[in-house]
Amino acid sequence: MEPYRVLAKLDWNMSKRDVQVAFRDLEALPPHPTQNAIGFVAKINGIESAVICYFRRAFLSEKLARCNIMVFENRPSDDQIMEQYELIKSHIVDHYGSPLDDSAKTDPDLTTSHLCVWRAKDRVISLSRGLEREGVRPDAPPLGIGCGDIKHDPVSRVWDY
Repeated sequence: MEPYRVLAKLDWNMSKRDVQVAFRDLEALPPHPTQNAIGFVAKINGIESAVICYFRRAFLSEKLARCNIMVFENRPSDDQIMEQYELIKSHIVDHYGSPLDDSAKTDPDLTTSHLCVWRAKDRVISLSRGLEREGVRPDAPPLGIGCGDIKHDPVSRVWDY
């Protein structure tokens, strides 16, 4: 499954049940004990990954606010990470155009070495990578894709200007 296909399934009015139905073909992860989130296991471009959907409280219900896709398989080599990063980036560019931001990041926690960000209508999409050769900790996620509701996701609101 390509990441943009996951992103295309997202609608910010989705309830937990709606998300479960949309991802019914994926293996469900156990519920998170403290986060208002549900997750699934997916093969993203052939790599075992987690799709985690976070929800916000809405009037008498909960609505989708953010979705993160993270690789959790054994850490691939930096070359494999770069190959996947470039492939995923090209798919996102094909569907959302050029990123607003495409730059190296010096993360104080040493978890991200590069970040791309797109804004498309009601969402902010981010793609991050963490390469050991660029100083990232070996236990940091090698690839991450985020998609958040520009109005209700605190991470995405930073890009609402």
